[in-house]
Amino acid sequence: MLVECKVVDQNHPMNRYGKHGLLKFVDGTYSWAVRSAMMLGYARHGYAPHVELKVHLDKFGTDYALVGSLARRDASSSEPHFYVSVHERRFDGIPSGADGYIAVHHMWFTVA
Repeated sequence: MLVECKVVDQNHPMNRYGKHGLLKFVDGTYSWAVRSAMMLGYARHGYAPHVELKVHLDKFGTDYALVGSLARRDASSSEPHFYVSVHERRFDGIPSGADGYIAVHHMWFTVA
C-alpha cells in the first residue's frame, strides 16, 4: 500500500492535500493496480483536517469522482481514527463500477 504524506495547516490547505495527493490515487498516478491506499496528514497550528476535508470534498467531490461521502471508521480508544473516502478511478484499463473504485484511508497526526 502506498502512503502519501502531506502537511496540512493554514499555509498548506486542504486544496493542496487534495490536488497534490488524493487526486493522484484517483487518476492512477499512484497505486494504479490496487483498490486501497492511504493519505497521512501532519496537522499543525490547530488545523482540523477531518472537518476541512469534508468541506473540500463536499465542494469538489466530482473532481475526485467521490462515491458516497467521507466516513469515519471506528477504532478502539488506543488507535487513531481513520476517515475513508471511496473514488471511482479515472484512467484507461481500469474496470468500471465498483471494481474500479479505490478506498483511500485518511489519518492525521497533530504536530508542533
